[in-house]
Amino acid sequence: MKKCIELGALHPESSVRARTITWGQEFDMVQEFISYKKRKYESKRNCSLAIFIEPMIHETYPDVVFVEYDPQKFEHWNEKRWQLSTIDRKILYYIFSKRNVTKERIEKNLSLRPALVLESIEKLLDSELIDKENNFWRIRDRENIFGVRCVEAVEAKINGWRNVLQQVIINASFASENSVLLRRKCKMKVETEEEGSSLGLGIYLYDNKNFSEALKPRRRRFPMSESAIYINEMLGYSLYHQSES
Repeated sequence: MKKCIELGALHPESSVRARTITWGQEFDMVQEFISYKKRKYESKRNCSLAIFIEPMIHETYPDVVFVEYDPQKFEHWNEKRWQLSTIDRKILYYIFSKRNVTKERIEKNLSLRPALVLESIEKLLDSELIDKENNFWRIRDRENIFGVRCVEAVEAKINGWRNVLQQVIINASFASENSVLLRRKCKMKVETEEEGSSLGLGIYLYDNKNFSEALKPRRRRFPMSESAIYINEMLGYSLYHQSES
């Protein structure tokens, strides 16, 4: 049996900060969509699914975030990782993307003060995420540092394609797949499909009975930013506290 866990607004015990639910037709559609995604997910192998409902991610609240992950890579997650700041994660992402970097290069390319970089490096060391070799900083265990495989953010809207685009753009900062969920009783407009395709969006349609995937999202490699790393750590924190309780 595949493991699917729900976190966020309806599950305060998960320790995830989330927005208070606004009940109504839109949220009813989201709940039905979550059930639809769970059924589709059962055909997938070798990973688990976490579902974050309206989580707070850098002061914004995507409607629902689906996170595919390898649970084995979270077995030794260090709680100190949750204490990392945005700057710490930016430095971590920079080291991850460049593979081997000096402290001076971090300072120059990220425009950060030497004292701030040193403080972050110490925190990343305490979190067992990086180590040093020949004056170069690198990821300690590159193959297992992130347990997340894919993040799909889905923004739902009963009416108005335009009204959803602003949040969709924000979601692109952390999601490897970015989608919208629209209620449509008739076929999607060609212009909507073309615009969605140009933005790399996935589009799901709901006709008050069934869901269909009108357009597949363009997938990007994870992680692609500091915000994406935050999703990994948010999941690690949630799994850690579930195991503790």
